[in-house]
Amino acid sequence: MRGAPNADPPLTPPLTATHLIRSCSPSLRLSLPALFRATADNRLNSAVSTLSKGPVAPSDKIGRSDAELILKSCAADGKLLQGDRPAMTLDSLHAERAFGRTSPAADEIWATSTELDGSTFTVVLGATLAKDRAVAYGADLGLPAGTAFVAYEANASSKVILGSSLQLSACGKWDFQLWAIAPILGNGWALLGEPSKWVPVSAARFSALSYVTQGSDTSASVVATGQVGEQIDVAWLAPGSSEPTVVKCTIPGGSKVRVQVTTATSGAVCLDVP
Repeated sequence: MRGAPNADPPLTPPLTATHLIRSCSPSLRLSLPALFRATADNRLNSAVSTLSKGPVAPSDKIGRSDAELILKSCAADGKLLQGDRPAMTLDSLHAERAFGRTSPAADEIWATSTELDGSTFTVVLGATLAKDRAVAYGADLGLPAGTAFVAYEANASSKVILGSSLQLSACGKWDFQLWAIAPILGNGWALLGEPSKWVPVSAARFSALSYVTQGSDTSASVVATGQVGEQIDVAWLAPGSSEPTVVKCTIPGGSKVRVQVTTATSGAVCLDVP
């Protein structure tokens, strides 16, 4: 996710900005890199607050809340959509800093993940990168060998990349990058999750991920939980495709819906969960 499309940052925060802050103790606040404190970049603050797994709170003037930005962090009922653990700096960056190969204030790369029915979904944040960097799925993220993965720039585009590593471009604060990495399931489908969220696949939203192969047809499904009446977009990547399929569903009474996709002519469906 790029923070802003090649635009010079404003001198002061716009009045309509939403500043999502961590409501934590002073000692915890001091542990955050200076990069993410006292900055007018509300989008970066929002992403960092969500990925750090700390409490998140909007602090806007009454009537000026940026609802779209707030909802990147949570469901319609306010439940935070985060990874299973706080995002942490890559071990390889800690090693570089320990041996003086990079400046302590440069090159922030954080990662967190969600475990869903035996599959690992990862989110990688890159900011203030002095140079292009490669993030290896195995060595840097601990993802299992022998599993194919697809990476996509979360919340920004439909660009999907196959491979065993992620390429981050040199950037600052305003053009930070947020990438999501999803495993390709055994029948070729991949759950990309909610394109509009900082963490597209969260255990607070999704459960019961499964896939089936019947002859030449393949299908996959996942259960989404939310507020009754909430409209959600769930993206999938079909076998052999390079463009996501986005399924639009409305959460029914009972607060759960099964989002199912298939290569058969029936296409995608939203099914009530008893």
